[in-house]
Amino acid sequence: MNTLANRYGVPASAILQANNLQNANDVTPGQQLIIPGYAGATVHQAQAAPVAAAPRMAQAPIAKPAPAGEGKMQFVTGPQAKGMEPAKTAAAPALKPSVAAPAEDKQAFAAAPKPAVSAPQPNDSVKTASLKVEEPAQAAAPAGPSFRWPVRGRVISGYGSKASGASNDGVNIAVPEGTEVKASDDGVVAYAGSELKGFGNLVLIRHSNGWVTAYAHNSALDVKRGDTVRRGQVIAKSGASGNVSSPQLHFEVRKGATTVNPLDHLPNA
Repeated sequence: MNTLANRYGVPASAILQANNLQNANDVTPGQQLIIPGYAGATVHQAQAAPVAAAPRMAQAPIAKPAPAGEGKMQFVTGPQAKGMEPAKTAAAPALKPSVAAPAEDKQAFAAAPKPAVSAPQPNDSVKTASLKVEEPAQAAAPAGPSFRWPVRGRVISGYGSKASGASNDGVNIAVPEGTEVKASDDGVVAYAGSELKGFGNLVLIRHSNGWVTAYAHNSALDVKRGDTVRRGQVIAKSGASGNVSSPQLHFEVRKGATTVNPLDHLPNA
């Protein structure tokens, strides 16, 4: 305490009073101390002290563990000590009315708020940039639900027109005979049978908002028309029924009666 008193020309008793301390033994390691203005010190000393206060206090044993608090310490008069507990009185502009006119002193205090003013500017620019990135990402997302893969296998025929002139309204996935075929989403079975030529054993599931999924070429069906199914529920066993010669699943996604590319609505497609 005597070291601080000698350094700033302020009696140790004034420092204790400004910090509501009874004696020097009440000071704890890392505690920030308020150095009050004192009538015995010159105006120049009181004004110049904030510039050197941060680095000097960083070396003092009582302030060594708290570098984050260096920028918050200010010189105030005795009656202001109680108000220094919140950080919001640490702003340098609050000291301007008590600072004398010399230009050097004004520059010293004016330098203090620059980090506080410049700090939010990069944050604002980052927020603006993130919003600009998110907007096109949302616009690029395909419309409609996200289905799960009915089986895991290799896609051997994709969606759309072929060089031969034929067209595929879905995708064909090669899988071993008897592989479990699972519902791509919650829904109600609209059809389960083998009356549609070329598709073999077929299941159609109607989902919300007019979406329909189709599962063809199965060896066996595990559901019937009108059944309510859950996403991931086994609805059939894969096979080679219909107009195919090897075990596979023909999978379609439709919005009403219009076919869409299933890969646009499947994860990791």
